[in-house]
Amino acid sequence: MIRHLFGAWALFLASAMVMVGHGLNTSHIGVRGSLEGLSSESLGYVIAAFALGFLVSTRITPALLLRVGHVRVYAAYVAGASVSVLLFGVIIDPIAWAAFRFIGGLCMSGIF
Repeated sequence: MIRHLFGAWALFLASAMVMVGHGLNTSHIGVRGSLEGLSSESLGYVIAAFALGFLVSTRITPALLLRVGHVRVYAAYVAGASVSVLLFGVIIDPIAWAAFRFIGGLCMSGIF
């Protein structure tokens, strides 16, 4: 048992890093939105868009896994999550931020 866990240390480390990064990004969005002058209501919608994307992904991901395989789906989701995080610094708009959070939720569900 220990030998198998030791052989998968890279997977566990990568998963831990993704989870820590996601937590930091979630905290950062609230603080950054407040500094940019977004209202609490619009920030609530932005944050809630993540949950909606997460929910939608639970319906989409199984079909994608069957169609193209887990390696390609994982790579696409990691790329999508990375791009969605980077776009927060480019566009300061609550609607765009909600779309980025939706994409992030979609991707994070598939990654998890």
